[in-house]
Amino acid sequence: MLPEITTIFFCLVFPFIIYFFRETLQTYLKIDNILLAYGTGMLLKLVIQDFFSQNILQGFIYVSIPLAMPLLIFQADFFSWLKNAPLTVKSFIIACFSTGLIGFLLGKYFIQDEIGKKIIGMLIGVFIGGTPNLNAIGLSLNVSFEVIAIANTVDLMASSIFLLFMLFLAKPLLSKILPYPFPYNIIHKNQSFQDYQEKFYQKILPLIISILILGLSAGLSFLIFNDLKIPFVMLVITLLGVLGSFNPKIRNLKMSEIYGNFFITIFCFSMGLVLDVRQIFQHFDTLFFASFGLIFISLGLQVILSRIFKINSEIMMICAVACVMSPAFVPMFVKHFQNDELLLPGLTTGLAGFAVGNLLGLGIYALL
Repeated sequence: MLPEITTIFFCLVFPFIIYFFRETLQTYLKIDNILLAYGTGMLLKLVIQDFFSQNILQGFIYVSIPLAMPLLIFQADFFSWLKNAPLTVKSFIIACFSTGLIGFLLGKYFIQDEIGKKIIGMLIGVFIGGTPNLNAIGLSLNVSFEVIAIANTVDLMASSIFLLFMLFLAKPLLSKILPYPFPYNIIHKNQSFQDYQEKFYQKILPLIISILILGLSAGLSFLIFNDLKIPFVMLVITLLGVLGSFNPKIRNLKMSEIYGNFFITIFCFSMGLVLDVRQIFQHFDTLFFASFGLIFISLGLQVILSRIFKINSEIMMICAVACVMSPAFVPMFVKHFQNDELLLPGLTTGLAGFAVGNLLGLGIYALL
């Protein structure tokens, strides 16, 4: 009984501390809370060895991501995005098409083993959405925890190089390739993003809705298949998250992002506690090739298609950043481009990626 109680305590308290102090850690240690959660879990695993309850850890792993997904999707105002930023929508579609096509070609003609094809599906999810998509697809495809962990690590490496390229080289280079004027008149600020004071029930409402969505998705799986089919559960969760985002009252709940990111931190910490570090680099070569090839070849295809469809360089770059790096990096690039009009469409593009990432990643894997 003691290992079970201790495991629950560690998996709740440590992620809470890491997430609560994330800004301080980022400022002084220059380390992301996701990476720190993984690292802390792996360090405890090495020090304490097999003390933790594996059943409890797997419970946290399999529940945290399904709870996080709708909370992240809730924040997207898809109708406003489709209406007010047509070029941004077009650029997002190009990003999805490019990533999906290059991922399919890599998986079909260059990667032969089954694990490698699953890795392609995971990477498509993360380069359209974010870390939750990679982990959700990995769980859906029954990928080992070691492969999921190293996929996150290689994603971090490729994304870091992508970030440096976008910061220092992309703007002067792409502004020459895509020299089209920025359509300032098509993007408007959405009043639904205004700040307001939430009541107590509004603070816990996102969590309650997320739990209900998970329960309904699992219930439908048992009703239809007489079993818990994780890909089906993830699909239903994604679709219900999109439906929830259509309701302004749900979309404007500020705690959704906090809960969602906290669940991701729990997932990463729990994953660290179950990993066998000695096996973690077993598929590193496949992951390295797939991640760098996918991210930069698809970026090249996005530039070519953006040239054909006459999409402005800043719009193309903010969509690429929102997809590959997640919405959290959008404000930084908005300031870098010195164009505040990019903020809302960039954020919505990243949130749309959370919704599309699972569908595209699992869909391309099915084609392989």
